[in-house]
Amino acid sequence: MSVLDALTGAILPIFAAPALGYAMGARGQVSAADAAAVNRIGLTVSVPPLLFGLIAQAPGSGFHAPLLAVWLGCTLALWALGAALARFVFGRGARESLLLGMSAVFVNHVFFVLPIAEGLYGAAARPPIVAIVVVDSLALFAAASVMLDIARTGGAGLGRTLTAVFSNPVTLGVLAGLAVNLSGIELHKGVETFARFMGAAGAPMMLFALGVTLSGFAALRLDGAALSAVALKIALHPLVFLLASAALPAADPEARRLAILTAAGPCGAMPFALALRYGAPTESIARAIVLSTLLSVGALALLA
Repeated sequence: MSVLDALTGAILPIFAAPALGYAMGARGQVSAADAAAVNRIGLTVSVPPLLFGLIAQAPGSGFHAPLLAVWLGCTLALWALGAALARFVFGRGARESLLLGMSAVFVNHVFFVLPIAEGLYGAAARPPIVAIVVVDSLALFAAASVMLDIARTGGAGLGRTLTAVFSNPVTLGVLAGLAVNLSGIELHKGVETFARFMGAAGAPMMLFALGVTLSGFAALRLDGAALSAVALKIALHPLVFLLASAALPAADPEARRLAILTAAGPCGAMPFALALRYGAPTESIARAIVLSTLLSVGALALLA
């Protein structure tokens, strides 16, 4: 497949959703409050069944434990590097540094990379990416919430934070899908239809809302901390995973290739949502999302 085919057939149609939101937000046709409402409804109503359906029906062969262990190891190392750069080079606060580091590794996989990969390679692209979604949704979201709580309260509210994490609709969708998958229970046709129907709105809804939200920031203003997170995300994340996973002789080459494609995806919105929740500055995180989304269009086309 040529770069032009990858761009026009799979990547730009997905990129059009946040671009449309950005344009309509900049023109004042959709407000930040509208986007916040859409984002909240998407996260609580559409995304949980989307994740549940994806994970419940993912073939077990897509969960390559050694490959996922390498993914998690690379992710944690780059998260630490990104947080250290934000804290000690760019002088950001503890909570913002933690979230800028997370921005450098938390991929917009469900809403951006997965639909692009399915457009390029069909349904076979789903299992390896879904496996990464499980790891990131559980490990990174939980770890970030706990560390932010410790930074804010010294750990006094840790029990409440853990309860909130594991009662979050997104976490519940992931855990329920994983339970069904591992138990070998066949998903009832009606449940499958419901999950697919409700989840279909998730990606376009969330990407559009993200574009509207980001239109309220001076997104392209030079910002060293944001540029650092983008460089780690678009360039270093796929490179480090490529080199680290090369030492796995038994790794499925197709799963590895899709994981590299995922690593080159843009910054996900979870750090931005956590910044809002914990009162951390959001502008550099928002800029990292905008810039990485723009740059990932070319990176994903080249890798495809």
